Amino acid sequence: MSSKLIGFLGAPGTGKTTLACAMKEYCLIKEVSADICTEYAREYCFRHGIPKHPYTQYRITRKQIDRENLLLKGTSKYVFTDSPVWLGYVYNILTIKSSHDKEIQTSLAEMYEEFVVDQINRYDKVFYLVNEIPYDDGCRDMEANKVISDVIDGFVNTHKHMLPIIKCDPPITDYKGRKKFVWDNLD
Repeated sequence: MSSKLIGFLGAPGTGKTTLACAMKEYCLIKEVSADICTEYAREYCFRHGIPKHPYTQYRITRKQIDRENLLLKGTSKYVFTDSPVWLGYVYNILTIKSSHDKEIQTSLAEMYEEFVVDQINRYDKVFYLVNEIPYDDGCRDMEANKVISDVIDGFVNTHKHMLPIIKCDPPITDYKGRKKFVWDNLD
């Protein structure tokens, strides 16, 4: 059996981790095997602070791919991740300070090619979690979360025609509605 890789895409505080954990539990209730691939970026930020350099973000994203690949070798029907690798590209966009910085431009181009184009079929489904008012996830300040939300929204709108993205409409407070929505749209 090959696992289906299911991602949750959204800004910090939109409930990605909560939903990934809830879906694993929901699968257990339905007697379906599931696993969770946790977000390496969160661990990195808590240990070392917010990445400031594009190459650091590249390394973080590579670690996320390694985690996903390891779990995909298992026997679970579903592997849920709260950090699809496309987020690495999105976060790298936030490192742009000058359009004249060739190192950043090169890094972004390489990340786009590797983590968007080359990984286009990596995920069976990605649920885009939108929340008008994200909660404080303890990793970044709320103002930064709003900027991140805007960049992710732009990314989704630009790529929705080529990526397997489904907008998850139930609000963050509707836990049962979100789980049911994801479950109904898994296959």
